[in-house]
Amino acid sequence: MTESTAPAPSAPTPPEPVASPSEPAVATLPTNSEYLAYEARQQELTDVETARVRGWAYFAGAYLTGPIWPCVIASRTKCWTPFWAGLGLGIISLPFALLDATLISSLPAAGLGTYLMAEKSKDKRRKLNIVTPEQADVLKFNNFK
Repeated sequence: MTESTAPAPSAPTPPEPVASPSEPAVATLPTNSEYLAYEARQQELTDVETARVRGWAYFAGAYLTGPIWPCVIASRTKCWTPFWAGLGLGIISLPFALLDATLISSLPAAGLGTYLMAEKSKDKRRKLNIVTPEQADVLKFNNFK
């Protein structure tokens, strides 16, 4: 074998040291009015998210996935009552699952959660002066980019 006459690669140079700032960094807290404006915007976003919920999709998700889809909706809308009510009724009706292979016994839990979520969604739509979930979609994507 022949030896290579190429020079060995040089070691990388260390980075330049960072100069210290002339003034120390000072953290500033938001003022009370800034915080209240932030909270109001977050509440408005939550209201729009609740208004976007479609009843048929909530029911289908609750029936097909059990508590998984209602939990996703509850975390998005910050509205946990329909989730807990449906989960509670689902647990209570669990003994009946052996009798009907869970086809009929899962309907009450999905139905209760859907009813409660649909009522919350309708209330938020009335508050926002809109009629359909699609209008809530438009509000979200136009106002909360």
